[in-house]
Amino acid sequence: MNKFSRTGVSIIALGLASAAYAQATPGNTSTVEQLGARETAKVTQSGDGANTSWVDQDGEDNTATVTQTSTAGQANSSIILQTRSADFTNSTVNQTGEGNRSDITQGGDRAAVTVRQNGTDNTSDVDQD
Repeated sequence: MNKFSRTGVSIIALGLASAAYAQATPGNTSTVEQLGARETAKVTQSGDGANTSWVDQDGEDNTATVTQTSTAGQANSSIILQTRSADFTNSTVNQTGEGNRSDITQGGDRAAVTVRQNGTDNTSDVDQD
């Protein structure tokens, strides 16, 4: 199991499972947990608020990309869960604004989702089996 949790500015890449972080604002947090093979996660966070993200990849060959920019101080949050039964899935979350929340669960093979939220207090919940 690979588990990463970072605050501040950091970049990480590991063999078969990799995670990359770019956090331009103090207070942003991101946790990436990878149990499967050939998992890829990329998290970019910036802006005035303390954005949070959590990515949990348990299948194989999954990709998760999170980009969050808070514009007025209230944090954005994102959760991506790619379950043990999910292989070759792709999740992308782009959030700009404040108070936006996105929760994605992917439990089937070859699922893909893109969430784009701009503004204030937007919410998305996506479940794919």
